[in-house]
Amino acid sequence: MVPLIFLILLILSSSGYSQTYQLDVDSIPVDQNGWLLQQPWTGGINNSDPHLIDIDADGDLDFMISEGNWGNIFMFENEGDPFNPEFKFVTRGILDTTMVFAITFGDLDDDGDYDFLGGTSTGLIKYYENIGNSVSPIFELADDSVGNIDVGYRSTPYIVDIDNDGDLDLFIGKGGSTASNSGRISYYINDGAPELFDFILVTDFFDSIDVGFNSRPVFNDIDCDEDLDLFIGNSNGHIWFFRNTGIPEIHNFMLEDTMYVGMNIPDYRTFPCFGDIDGDTDQDLFIGTGDGVEGDYGDMGGQIYFYENTGDSINFDFQLVCGNYLSLDIGTQSAPALGQLFQEGIYDLYTGQGKGKTFFYRNTGTYQLASFDYDSTVFSDITVTYMSKPVFCDIDNDGDQDLFLGREIMTPPTCVYFYRNIGSIGNPQLVLESEIIPGYGGITSPALVDIDNDSDLDLFIGWELGGITFYKNTGTPEQFRFQWMTNAYSSIDIGWWANPTFCDIDDDGDPDLFIGNTSGDLFFYENIGTADSAVFDSITNEYIDLDEYGPISETTPFFVDIDNDNDFDFFCGCGNGGIVFYRNLGDSHVTDFQREFGLNDYKLFQNYPNPFNSSTTVTFSLPTTSQIEIAVYDNLGRKVMTLIKGLQSIGLNKVEWNAGGLSSGIYYISLEGSEIERQTRKVILVK
Repeated sequence: MVPLIFLILLILSSSGYSQTYQLDVDSIPVDQNGWLLQQPWTGGINNSDPHLIDIDADGDLDFMISEGNWGNIFMFENEGDPFNPEFKFVTRGILDTTMVFAITFGDLDDDGDYDFLGGTSTGLIKYYENIGNSVSPIFELADDSVGNIDVGYRSTPYIVDIDNDGDLDLFIGKGGSTASNSGRISYYINDGAPELFDFILVTDFFDSIDVGFNSRPVFNDIDCDEDLDLFIGNSNGHIWFFRNTGIPEIHNFMLEDTMYVGMNIPDYRTFPCFGDIDGDTDQDLFIGTGDGVEGDYGDMGGQIYFYENTGDSINFDFQLVCGNYLSLDIGTQSAPALGQLFQEGIYDLYTGQGKGKTFFYRNTGTYQLASFDYDSTVFSDITVTYMSKPVFCDIDNDGDQDLFLGREIMTPPTCVYFYRNIGSIGNPQLVLESEIIPGYGGITSPALVDIDNDSDLDLFIGWELGGITFYKNTGTPEQFRFQWMTNAYSSIDIGWWANPTFCDIDDDGDPDLFIGNTSGDLFFYENIGTADSAVFDSITNEYIDLDEYGPISETTPFFVDIDNDNDFDFFCGCGNGGIVFYRNLGDSHVTDFQREFGLNDYKLFQNYPNPFNSSTTVTFSLPTTSQIEIAVYDNLGRKVMTLIKGLQSIGLNKVEWNAGGLSSGIYYISLEGSEIERQTRKVILVK
């Protein structure tokens, strides 16, 4: 049995004094439109490609979910039974599946356990063999280019015995917004044996089927007539249904519906998945979602819809139960803020997201036991053009919470919006009053704190290039007046997308600083000054190891005492659109934290922007002046460009990569040197 809560121990001093944070995925319930999410605090998923299989041979169906562009594979183990599923989060990265866009499971070597194929963003097929067993799977890359198959872009494989000859055949959906074959399906017959597959191309245009763009084929005997029917997701938010009117050995697919179960979410990809989740002998339906034709992550990317079959195994009748089955997921780039809006001492959750919308979750629990219910009627009219970043504070000292909302705009000037609360606790009424203009383009991520102990709140704005702008409040606690001081506060530069937040984590009477960034780090700057005169010391970029259970990107941190036990718990927004929650179980004092970053490590940061068109910026850090090389490789491992080669200075460095001469696709940026363990970052060039 997989434990529900995972421990991450942070050793903070040589004397053994420690602080313990727990990744707590479900002790704070979240109700999303009447559905209680199974595992709300797992960080969300982009381009969810779900599969229901009994991965551990315990008689019930588990969830294995591929995450599309990012190559992660999530596992949720079913700790319930075949009739009452209880899914528990295990990992967001079962192994390194870089470039894998979609997956399909089957026993490809006839040894009684599940293997899987992974389709890549560049159109190839990879084979991962299960070298463990049916109870304890261990996957290993066995072939990174099966049969030299290449369908061009975003291959979505599905293996099934379509001709009833005892081995698994291969179907591959095709993606892309411009490719001539996007929306079609390639069919490969297995000319080998159950224990040794050999896929031979039959046709690149199976049954002359074309569903538009980004086809995702899935087979299931939905009408229980002993042959396999065909379902195809696409990037128009639909599912096409082809009934098989043939026999098990010879298929004959007839189109019956181009909007199966009424599924219609325009501009989003659909990934259908079938399984008898409730043990009633009929097939239920889950539909993963992802980016659409233009790769534009939206409000629903990554969510998994659940349709229960209320009919029977022959006469199916699918009814929508929920639009988000497993985890809290608002699409992309969540930015959580918690504030006391409806009851003093009770923190509600308000989160921004990548498309500029905001989402409110009312805390209907208690001081010690929070419980969040989504409420679409609260603040739903507050949106920005892109990348909303909220933070609450009582800026006018009237006893209620006001709102500052950052956003992104690609050309200057960008701004932070100020919404004054003209209502009260219990009846908040936020009214847009003014804009604060830092004078540069990009993302603005605001944080407010009394940094100089003069009883009013000062303003800090994290920005896209990794630094922090500081505005001193020269007004009063009742009437703020922000005076710009610097765009390079404390000389901080954390790479890309600085998302700051403050809390007195060591309980010494002054605020400490934490910063998230696009690479998924959590920087900790201890305030070694005083409440009147802050001095920040860079301590670590992994205050909590957020990658412990698989990679996380674009972190937006927030500390709050959610359970009223006098220490700070931790919520963190993620690039996938979800939120992770870590409960603080110990003493919040920090003494002699072992330095892990600053100038003590070689570090290659994620480039920004990513994906990008033509040019992007690569940031790296050196602990000493070093001979290094920054190079770019294609997906076949060929070096296509050298960005830097030679002696580079200590500290943070940046280099611009102009990829104008390269074609769209996946590339890898590499930091190399004689004294460096090679580091790589995956990048996506889209033209």
